Amino acid sequence: METGRLRDARRLERLLIERWPEHRAAAPLLVSDTAGGHTEWFRGIGDEVGEFVRRTAERYGYTVHAPLSSWLRARFSERADQLYEWSLRMLEMIEWQVANLPPEARDLRYARALIDTLDACYAVGMPLGEWVPPVVLVWYASASGDDASRLF
Repeated sequence: METGRLRDARRLERLLIERWPEHRAAAPLLVSDTAGGHTEWFRGIGDEVGEFVRRTAERYGYTVHAPLSSWLRARFSERADQLYEWSLRMLEMIEWQVANLPPEARDLRYARALIDTLDACYAVGMPLGEWVPPVVLVWYASASGDDASRLF
């Protein structure tokens, strides 16, 4: 649900917390501290939350993006032209570290950022073969333990 204002988003989060306190869950370990979002994680409310979101959106005039993957794909596609060069630079940094640094001295954030970004793009159905150099796709497939042909 897109509220348009941070204040409204926080109010919505508070409503969820108050409505389903017994379903609150810990945030995933991979959520960045800078992203926030440490209190609004839930388990077991999938059936109920859809109706709640629909009614809340109608009441306050919010936009619901369902399925979310379509909205995410559109947002990712807006920046896809930058993905080619960025992914190539990230891979160059990863390969430089592999060639020049012992394993314990390597900064794994580069590989994690590249994998996470490509995972997100793949998950929403972006054709990675159109947006990422083949050398990056081959690296991604090997880092993910997947068959590279599915990415082209």
